[in-house]
Amino acid sequence: MATTSSGRVPMLGENGRFPDHFAPASVAVDAAAAVSARDGAQLARTGAETARDGSVVAAAGAIEAKGLATLEADRAEVAAEAATAPTDEVMATKINTPGSATEIALSATIGKRTGLFSANEEGADPAADYQTNRAAIQSANDKATAAGGGTVTLEPGVYTVKGIVQDSRVIFDMPGVTLKSPDGLAPGIITTRLNTRTGNAVKDARTLTITDGGTAGIEFGSRVAVFAAGGILDSQQTVLTAAIDGVTTALTLANVTGLATTGTLLVDSELITFTGRTGAALTGVTRGAYGTIAAAHTTIAPIGIARRLYATVMKVDGNTLTLDRPAISAATGVPVSFGAVGSGIIGYPTIDGNKPLAGAPSSVHAVLVQLGSWGVYDLRVVNGETGGFMFARGAAHNHAQRIHLHDCSVPAASKGSALWIYQACERNHFEEVQVTGHAWVGVYLDDRTSTNEEGWDGPCSYNTVVTTNIDVTESLTGVLNVVSGRYNRFLGGRLKSPKIGLNCSSNSQGSANGAPSVGNEFAGFTFNVGETPYTLYASGNLLHDSYVEASHPSFPPVVADGNTVYAVSPAPGVAPQMPLAYRMNILENTRITDWTGWEIPVATGTGSAGGVLDVSDTATTFNPLVYNTTPVPVGPGVPIAGAVDVTVPAGYPAITLAAVVIAYRKIDALNWALTNSVVGPIITINPGETKRLTAAMPATAALTEAARLQIQMRTTALAGRRIIVSPKPVLERGVTQAGALFNGDDTGAMWVGTAGASPSIKF
Repeated sequence: MATTSSGRVPMLGENGRFPDHFAPASVAVDAAAAVSARDGAQLARTGAETARDGSVVAAAGAIEAKGLATLEADRAEVAAEAATAPTDEVMATKINTPGSATEIALSATIGKRTGLFSANEEGADPAADYQTNRAAIQSANDKATAAGGGTVTLEPGVYTVKGIVQDSRVIFDMPGVTLKSPDGLAPGIITTRLNTRTGNAVKDARTLTITDGGTAGIEFGSRVAVFAAGGILDSQQTVLTAAIDGVTTALTLANVTGLATTGTLLVDSELITFTGRTGAALTGVTRGAYGTIAAAHTTIAPIGIARRLYATVMKVDGNTLTLDRPAISAATGVPVSFGAVGSGIIGYPTIDGNKPLAGAPSSVHAVLVQLGSWGVYDLRVVNGETGGFMFARGAAHNHAQRIHLHDCSVPAASKGSALWIYQACERNHFEEVQVTGHAWVGVYLDDRTSTNEEGWDGPCSYNTVVTTNIDVTESLTGVLNVVSGRYNRFLGGRLKSPKIGLNCSSNSQGSANGAPSVGNEFAGFTFNVGETPYTLYASGNLLHDSYVEASHPSFPPVVADGNTVYAVSPAPGVAPQMPLAYRMNILENTRITDWTGWEIPVATGTGSAGGVLDVSDTATTFNPLVYNTTPVPVGPGVPIAGAVDVTVPAGYPAITLAAVVIAYRKIDALNWALTNSVVGPIITINPGETKRLTAAMPATAALTEAARLQIQMRTTALAGRRIIVSPKPVLERGVTQAGALFNGDDTGAMWVGTAGASPSIKF
């Protein structure tokens, strides 16, 4: 990836990338720290690096610009702030605010690594078997971990290997390297380490006490998952079929769809475990589990899987952790899992999952980041099985760029995705994601699978994906699939698929519908699909500024009520247009107060500020033209409607007028040819009256390039007439009935585009 001399990644704009307001973060590399985060954070890594293939940027002046002393001061400041973390969650807000000084300094602290560790010196060799290579790479990882962090290297070549476990602060920097699974079966090739301790969580408190295993390896910025402390899993809850007292162990649930045969349930404040079930009746029931108190419960109290609390560690004080969010439910003596911090894979190596074409007996992910945080990734994955590259189990604050995934997932078995963002991942940033070859799904953001997984499930939120290009075969579902995601952003790219481009839906698995997909934004996409360009089944999401290059006319887009869709092609090959819900002012100035943007034909009349027109035409023809608006671009086959208010002042004669919508094409620089026109209702306006003139065209004709709104007189001329025309006419594309006119009141309005400059919309 190319960068500027300051280390900033150029954003898409006129150079084909997003403008700065969509920018992720600057990327800087220096010998002291790696700074990694979403939408404005920085990445840094140890060691003087040479830029390879544009994937890593060597910022030689970074040390001089900031200096080790400044970095240490940043760390000290963050540590001091964390030591007095307020209960009002000010620190939590800062750590979850992309680009904040706290987040950047935390990234620098986490990113501190020293030393290079050669896996070849540990015995790795392209000619060796996978066990030898795994032992060698694992040994290099372990030595880097013992040194407090470091970079593991391999000489270029193809290495057969699988089952590598990566630890905190360890970066695999492997340009020219291919890591290939020997058989495509479990385990995957690289998985970040997941450790488990035992601890106690108190409801509504941000403190967590580790009671067994100690806090070694848990640090400021670690992600933790606290068993049963996250409330009830919304996609796996139901009610009891009968009320129970505080003693009985005979429990029957109203719905067990998607429920595992063992697990832990939460009802009110009580945790209940079960080891089996016969139909909907639970067996092996233990009441008052994990330090809770057995109590009576009604048939209206929700009961469901107790989900884990995902949180970021803000402070470690002995065996007490301070988290960035409080526990939703109390749990004592429960597993506390924590993931790797500041790990990563860079240098654009190839990870070859070597999958069986029909799929493996159990799911295999070539690269799996589980509960990992503050990592950095730049790689290529081929032949991944269920997943090529997966972020799962609450992974957060990671930065992945230039990710290419080829022939990943198993279309023959209707399963898998090239890139997974799965189970409560949050605030990760992905950039330049490319998916090619055959795939069932290209990018999948999902909260769970068909059967709940021990409370790990949960909606993914606040992730950003910038530039997603998917060109795949064999997919029979959405190639960009968002299920039960919240407030995620997908900015730009091209989706090519034999079936569906984008799908956004709420979870239908489990005994409840789960968290709705809401607040997600999809912008700047091109759809080239065999059937449907997009299906927005979930409400409360946003799709805009997107072009439908190709789709099947028998499979139109699906948009549920409550979604916002604008500036999207109404039909294949038609330029993006505004829909009925939004009003686009056709004038050069969207808040016009004079005649700017109008053309008054010669000899027709004299215009003045405020829309006053003294009609001087003395022709006796039936419909002399009073005036035109300036044209608005519009293609063929588009409904279009116009409206304008006209007043006849008191003391002036009545006049009969009509609005006309005309469509036309350009012949040369000076001449235009009419393609079709529609005259609206003929209206007589008496002295002192204001009436609205309207006209609607069901569809513009072939070859149409532009349209305009006219006002025509529909009676012979009379001397001394005056009309006052509203300076805010409306010409709307994609509708057959024009909406309300702008009234000039901008209170609480939001402009898309530039306020005061066409084309803008207000809503």
